[in-house]
Amino acid sequence: MDGNVLWSRYYIKSTSGSGRFYPSDIIKDDDEIIIVGEGDDGGTNYLRYLWLIKTDLDGNALLTNKYDISGTSNDGIATGLKKYDEGYIFSGTLHNGTAPTDIFLFNIDFSGNINWAKSYPFSTRWPTTGLYNTGSMAIIGNYIFQVGEKKQPDGTMKGVLMRVPLATGDAGTCDVDITCSVTSLPDNFDDFTTLVPVTCDLPFNAPILTRSKQNLSAEITCSINGFTTGDDDSKEAFDNLQSDMMTVGLLNIYPNPSNGIFNIHVDEAVESGTIMITNITGAVICQYDFFDDADRQMTLDQVVPGIYNVILLEENRSIVESQRFVVF
Repeated sequence: MDGNVLWSRYYIKSTSGSGRFYPSDIIKDDDEIIIVGEGDDGGTNYLRYLWLIKTDLDGNALLTNKYDISGTSNDGIATGLKKYDEGYIFSGTLHNGTAPTDIFLFNIDFSGNINWAKSYPFSTRWPTTGLYNTGSMAIIGNYIFQVGEKKQPDGTMKGVLMRVPLATGDAGTCDVDITCSVTSLPDNFDDFTTLVPVTCDLPFNAPILTRSKQNLSAEITCSINGFTTGDDDSKEAFDNLQSDMMTVGLLNIYPNPSNGIFNIHVDEAVESGTIMITNITGAVICQYDFFDDADRQMTLDQVVPGIYNVILLEENRSIVESQRFVVF
């Protein structure tokens, strides 16, 4: 679960020493992994077969089957794989050497042998549409449901939902039997390959906490309708709290939570601005401008217990920082 590569393998190799594989779908069946796709075992771009590879959970190849459709050099494009009680349904689109053509369905057993293979004349348009997702096929009860397109006599395309029996694949006059040879590679090729591990060191800058002692100015009493300035007598009651004040960022409120009497400190780096106090809905309770002297003792009157915001604004009224505090 830490992202390290446990193993990586190659699976198709010919006597010439090269091969290609373009996987399209993968499913887990008990302790096995089944992969379908198309590719070649001769290192060519034009000779492409359909493939089914079965491995255990450690990547050891248990079965490697090549499906070669008679009369074609580019057999098709795999799209999906579904499991059912007696094996798998393998879906895709045939290829005529230049473009995809008809839908195909293979019914294969758990050993990869073909029970039946059929194509259906639902032409696809390359490359914008077609059967290029596993969601285009479903097995429900004793039927296979497949989605595709049908070219109309006037050249337009219409979507098609096809239902065929799971046992036979018959669709009346629109199904064609596919002649296909199956070759199981006698030596399943599963060569280990080594990947270079990548370590990412994400930058992390921890906030620097500073302790500071500031002088408090006169008390400000806030009400819902505004604020008034009180006397300096209550200032001394808060002097002992200053040594415990922790400043993080430019704006600090303490104590927090409070009973409605609290202090606001703005870092000396901010020479002037506006402090605005709002409730949780954004309604302004009070506000004041400051120049140099940014330390205030506040008393909130006629407010209900809850969450409030202290917002630091620049002279152009843009928000510099916002802190929440709780009145109990």
